[in-house]
Amino acid sequence: MSGPLLFLTIPGDPPRALQPRIASKPFARMYATKPSKLWMSHIELMAREAWHGRGPLIGPIELELTLVWSLPKTRRVGSKPTREPKSGISQWQVSKPDRDNSEKPVQDALTHARVWQDDCQVCEGPVRKLFTVASEGFAEIILRRPVVPERFREEGFADVW
Repeated sequence: MSGPLLFLTIPGDPPRALQPRIASKPFARMYATKPSKLWMSHIELMAREAWHGRGPLIGPIELELTLVWSLPKTRRVGSKPTREPKSGISQWQVSKPDRDNSEKPVQDALTHARVWQDDCQVCEGPVRKLFTVASEGFAEIILRRPVVPERFREEGFADVW
């Protein structure tokens, strides 16, 4: 695994509704929610500062994304409200937003920041969704060059970019 090309930690809870909404009257159109727009502009600003005006990346990119939301004070498990323990990252977040809807706004923000030419260059990388009992959530963004797994190298694939 290669070293990071970019490492960002974005403070604050990611918005709950990251995907665009659809308005149907008077005609169908898509729009981003205000929290989503603010969060994306914050990522874009931090990425521009960290990227230091270098040109956009060319070729394949691995995006590792970890999204951590603050755990609500009470949560429902089955039909009973429950409280989580008061330390560290407590559990996987298995509710909305969906994984793919969580990744797209980050990719769009990095495209607007000119970190890469287009988000279609992202060809590998995990997306994690977690809850924390800490006071505030965060997002961690790591960009690397992908490495072809050994089993594919044996079939003739190579790390080329």
